[in-house]
Amino acid sequence: MARLRKIAYPAENNEFIYVPKRVIDTICKSAIITNQYVVGRAGGKLVLEYKDKKFKARGRMEINDMGPDKSKKNIKEEN
Repeated sequence: MARLRKIAYPAENNEFIYVPKRVIDTICKSAIITNQYVVGRAGGKLVLEYKDKKFKARGRMEINDMGPDKSKKNIKEEN
C-alpha cells in the first residue's frame, strides 16, 4: 500500500499539521472552500467550510492530523 501524500498547514507556535492532499483536491473539484482554520496544535485538526458549486449547499469538514512522513533512512534505522 502506497503512502498518502500530505500537505502541511501551519498551526500554533510554528508547528504544522499534515492532512491528505487527496481529500483537499476532491473537495476543490466540486466545491469552493470559503474558510479554513486549524483547531489545536500539532495533533489537532483542520476545519474546512465549503460551498457546493452546483447546488449552492454549504458544509463543514474536519480532517485530523496524520503526522509527518518518516524518511526512508529513519525507517531502515528502526528495523
